[in-house]
Amino acid sequence: HSGKKPFVCADCSKSFRHGSHFFQQRRVHTGERPHVCRDCGKSFQWHSMLVTHWCIHPGQKSLACADCGKSF
Repeated sequence: HSGKKPFVCADCSKSFRHGSHFFQQRRVHTGERPHVCRDCGKSFQWHSMLVTHWCIHPGQKSLACADCGKSF
């Protein structure tokens, strides 16, 4: 609760309280796209964008439940 933001982006000077937020910001500058569609190979910066993209592959069940293995 100190309000300190020790993680500072060298490219844009934005500062962050959490390292995870800092590393997400780095992708904006580096262009890193670690989330890859297993159906077509297209890549995305954010997992949420990949999940949205999966909707363009009709008839393919790309989401699998980690508990029961059922695909959706």
